[in-house]
Amino acid sequence: MLFALTVGTCPSCSEQRAVGPTMAAASEYFAAFERFERWAVRSISSDVRLQGQLALRETLFAPLRHNRTVAWADVHWEPGQDLAYRKPIPDEQLPLVPIEAPSLGRVLVATCEACKQDAKSSDCVVIERPAKQRPARVRMAFCKVAPEPQVSAPKPKSPRAKKSPEARAQK
Repeated sequence: MLFALTVGTCPSCSEQRAVGPTMAAASEYFAAFERFERWAVRSISSDVRLQGQLALRETLFAPLRHNRTVAWADVHWEPGQDLAYRKPIPDEQLPLVPIEAPSLGRVLVATCEACKQDAKSSDCVVIERPAKQRPARVRMAFCKVAPEPQVSAPKPKSPRAKKSPEARAQK
């Protein structure tokens, strides 16, 4: 896969050096982010909003419920209108770097330790696309989750054939 990197005018050289590893860490999550962002925009634009905040929250974050790699997400639209899935970390703790993603265009990406769910997760990446000319700002934190340990259970024994009454009588 080829990725186009557009750094623009970064205020520091360290930020420029951070783009390569940040892009590499985030690239596997771009498709999932894009799918959720489309879902979020459809959800906040639908009639579900009329059913109340709880119904909108359930609809909005339904695709994330069983996704173990999503540590948190939040969606912000219109002033004062935002919902969060789990607890996002504050903006000031996110060292966001602007990058040009192939399918997403300009996004902000950060790698961080603060969003780890537990000792089993690592390599956390936050992806944000600001609202600007979009209906909503969407942020998601993805963390690689350690695979579940494989337990090898012993083979079940085949059931014993019951002996006929004649066979038992011969003993």
